[in-house]
Amino acid sequence: MIDFGTPPRASPIVIPRRLHPIMLLLLFSCLLSAILPAGDGGPIAFHDDEILSHARADGVTLSLLPAEPVEAYVRYGPPAAVTARTPLATAGDDELLVFDLGGLAPSGQYQAEVLVRRPGERAFTVRAPVSFGTLKAPGDPVTFGVVADTHAYAVWTKGTGLFGFQKLVRTVEHMVADDSLDFVLIGGDIAMTHCSGGCAAATIDGVDVGPGTVDTQQEADLRYRLTFSDVILGPLAKAHPISLVLGNHDGEAGFGDVEGTCSQFDTTAGFSRNARLGHLPNASDSYDGNRAGTAYTFRTGDVQIVVLDVMRYNATIPVGPDEWTLGAGQLAWLEQTLRSSEAPFKFVFGEHLLGGSSDPEHCYWYGRGGLRSTDTGEVDGMFLGEQALVQEVLRRHGAQLFLSFHDHVVAMGEKISADGTGSGVHYVIGGMAGGTVPPWAESAWYKSQMDYDGDGIAEYESELTGTKQKGYFRIHVDGDAATLEYVQTQIFDPTTDGTVLLTYTIER
Repeated sequence: MIDFGTPPRASPIVIPRRLHPIMLLLLFSCLLSAILPAGDGGPIAFHDDEILSHARADGVTLSLLPAEPVEAYVRYGPPAAVTARTPLATAGDDELLVFDLGGLAPSGQYQAEVLVRRPGERAFTVRAPVSFGTLKAPGDPVTFGVVADTHAYAVWTKGTGLFGFQKLVRTVEHMVADDSLDFVLIGGDIAMTHCSGGCAAATIDGVDVGPGTVDTQQEADLRYRLTFSDVILGPLAKAHPISLVLGNHDGEAGFGDVEGTCSQFDTTAGFSRNARLGHLPNASDSYDGNRAGTAYTFRTGDVQIVVLDVMRYNATIPVGPDEWTLGAGQLAWLEQTLRSSEAPFKFVFGEHLLGGSSDPEHCYWYGRGGLRSTDTGEVDGMFLGEQALVQEVLRRHGAQLFLSFHDHVVAMGEKISADGTGSGVHYVIGGMAGGTVPPWAESAWYKSQMDYDGDGIAEYESELTGTKQKGYFRIHVDGDAATLEYVQTQIFDPTTDGTVLLTYTIER
């Protein structure tokens, strides 16, 4: 400990016996201002509270979105010694505050508290602390959550009293209360900046932000702001570090559509990217991947997590399964990442298969997934489109899991090779957090696509290896096994609400 020495004695204040009343008033004011903090405008307003994101072995990122100009810093560390602090940062109204809480140890539990004041004030307000864990060291068990297709903004526009929104809120509540989760991957379709018929007209803070796909930067910003406020996903991002897996409704596709037939306009990608980075930290500041922060990788414990961007590198609207692509650069990066990783488990996440099947009535080929999205229509066939290349990369470098979103149901199974043996790569569709039953799930073509074992029943209707129930995945990796549990959301049956509906085990 540094010794600062003995402080000098303060000279006493001498007050004359006779003091003019004005001088006395001035002296009293000076003394009072030295005792009391400057400024008292009431509680400082924030659009979005603390958001924890992009956990690392040595720290985490913490961000807030103030509703007025502020100065702030963060104290953090183990709960018994919150002594580290960040530099002082300033931000204006609706300008993201981002803090890197680094220098920590892996597999640790920590606490952080934001100290904030208005410019010109002396005293800081200490906000309520948040807790977080760092990523696990190799060999330590890992547990993380995966939540798919929240359609958060869209279901909010339909009405907070409707069952779709209530199910989403209940799913979020379950995940917030799940203390086993080290972090959460939030699957695509969040702020719905690309939205055709799913988003009703709405108003946020007096501004019209809909319906449909965003037309202005302000609309995109407000949708992200609401989505990560305490009204929808904010409590989840405050309870556990999050990272995003962008989907088709997140508006950052590489293709535009000047005629608007798919509601993916030429301006949609730019508005969407600016809004995301204006409201959430960039994953590229924490992880290896692309600059946009939409494809990245990190290791925790004995698992390598790889997130793909299946939308960004398609320059034209896909009109068939062969037209979806990761792009040559991302495909090479995927192979290099899996090849160089020494993690025993390697899990890949993406919005949908790079190929797959689709309802031909859609405006473009949506690439819906399933193990029967093959040239023969059977689980032992060759995947359609570029997914055949991806499957070979996964198999060759020992990846065990490809978890996709997009389909709003749960289905699980192992890809079978042409010789009838298991390939070692398991395909899982991630379900849905809230909303309503997707219309295509009742279609004959889709049910047939999801009948992996050929018994005439779609896997998501069997409740053995699938379900249409809302909920989230909890994935636990320990030793030689990874266990996937699907935790169901039931708003009408409290006896099963929050319980594990499905369990699927992957062994290495």
